[in-house]
Amino acid sequence: MEYAYASFDAFCNECGFERVAKIYGDSNGDGKINGKDYALLLQSINGWDVTINSDAADVNGDGKVNIKDATIIQKYLAKFSTGYPVA
Repeated sequence: MEYAYASFDAFCNECGFERVAKIYGDSNGDGKINGKDYALLLQSINGWDVTINSDAADVNGDGKVNIKDATIIQKYLAKFSTGYPVA
């Protein structure tokens, strides 16, 4: 299983794209993975009207943002794991 913290969506110097980092687990896009991301993800899963970065919140790479992703982030924050599985 591959584990990752970040991926780079685009990094072409010749074509002019900026290097854009996606930090897996950073649901609110502030550049950090913390309890705020976990809480925001739980709110989103429970139908609250909140905005999240779904690509970053999908830490298991299954194309869905759900309780499985929240559990993985919770384990990371509790230091039970060192990264996220990425499909």
